[in-house]
Amino acid sequence: MWSKRARLVSFYTFVILVLVFFSVHFLFGRNRFQVTFRHKKVAIAVTRAKYMPLSKHDLLCELKNRVWFKTLPSTEGPFKALNYSQLEPKDTLYQLHHDGFKTCAAVMNSAAILGSNLGEEIDSHDAVMRFNSAPLSEQYKADIGAKTTLRLMNSQLLANPSYNFFTDPIYRNITMIVWDPAAYTGDMQEWYENPDANFFSSYEKRRKMFPQENLYITDPRFYWELWDVLQENTEAMIHPNPPSSGFQGIAIMLSLCNQLDVYEFLPSERISVKCHYYEKWNLNPACTLGWWHDLRAEKYFVLRMNLGTKDDVTKKGKLECYTMSNTSHKRAQTFDFYSVSSTSLHSC
Repeated sequence: MWSKRARLVSFYTFVILVLVFFSVHFLFGRNRFQVTFRHKKVAIAVTRAKYMPLSKHDLLCELKNRVWFKTLPSTEGPFKALNYSQLEPKDTLYQLHHDGFKTCAAVMNSAAILGSNLGEEIDSHDAVMRFNSAPLSEQYKADIGAKTTLRLMNSQLLANPSYNFFTDPIYRNITMIVWDPAAYTGDMQEWYENPDANFFSSYEKRRKMFPQENLYITDPRFYWELWDVLQENTEAMIHPNPPSSGFQGIAIMLSLCNQLDVYEFLPSERISVKCHYYEKWNLNPACTLGWWHDLRAEKYFVLRMNLGTKDDVTKKGKLECYTMSNTSHKRAQTFDFYSVSSTSLHSC
């Protein structure tokens, strides 16, 4: 007969295994966006065969060759019928920033940036991307800076009046990009009729109020292409949900900038259980570790492209990516991408 202690150990082991099973079932079986895990590398990883990670250069080339930022397809489905082409900004994102930028910063909303005194360094970049509703008040200026060139936002900001999208000055005189989770298959009619957040009416209202403003909607196929590259280059299966705003923003900026510095995507030694630098009581480690988005996989992916120093990562929370050798990007249907190794340029 088993001892009482052995029976307890067996019972708790069984409970843990059941919880793990249902957790995995929830994360991967509850496939809300009908994602298809179809790629060879994922199949190899699942069978625990040898996984061969790409080099820094090849990983960057995967992004450059396969992930192209796209705005709303106004000539397709419901958007054509609704004449969205007349609502969209006159210039595409790449026409607007046709020469690209020499140096860029992508500044995450992590509370780990508090106390960094990185504001002046961040503002010294030619372009700065910020995310969602991150404020720029004087109390944070020393740590996060004040410059904003682009802001990537999820659709909740347009759909929820509490974010004051129509009145807050942080949403004025900049380039803005909004995204909303849609199905992996990319059915535009279904997405328009049932968006994750009902933001289309707010977009239409905003475009009519400020027709000269540069406000873009992301084509869902962009972030699913990005998700494909992420899952193919992650040894384990990842959550079947779109990539985070931060990861999407990094991919966008890599296509616009010669050098991209990413701040607090990978947390520094100032890591905090507080979610965002502008919140007092939102204590949630999922903001760093991930739950809905697979932040674990995203952070490791970006770390693998890092060309900066270990001290920059740990002390500043800063990652460096060098992406192009030319300063004129010539945004047409096709163009050349480059990345930089520690000693020389390599074409993709």
